[in-house]
Amino acid sequence: MTDNDADDQVRTAWRELQSTLSHARTELDRVRSRPVLNADERRELHWQALSGVLGRDMQTLAQHVEARETTWGEVFEGDPEYAHLLQDHLARMAEEHADDVRRALEDDEDFDPLAPSPNL
Repeated sequence: MTDNDADDQVRTAWRELQSTLSHARTELDRVRSRPVLNADERRELHWQALSGVLGRDMQTLAQHVEARETTWGEVFEGDPEYAHLLQDHLARMAEEHADDVRRALEDDEDFDPLAPSPNL
């Protein structure tokens, strides 16, 4: 392999990496543009969490929201002070709904993590 061949391979790999990153950013922006919960769902989550039915951490989190120390939106966006209280609940939900999530992603025609970039 000549130096030119190696340079061409590096340039090609770099372009592919840049393209993949661009596509991933586009997908992330698309997902982020959708609210996690609508207002009614957020209200229902809040009352369930306050009641303790979703676990102690979620109850504590709802109490912080109730005290206006944070909001559900901030927590879902990763509020460093309170987001850790979501971990157990999210792990349970991920396990409980894994098949539904997989099917939803498979059915989403716009979601394709392996789709080639339109720049190629």
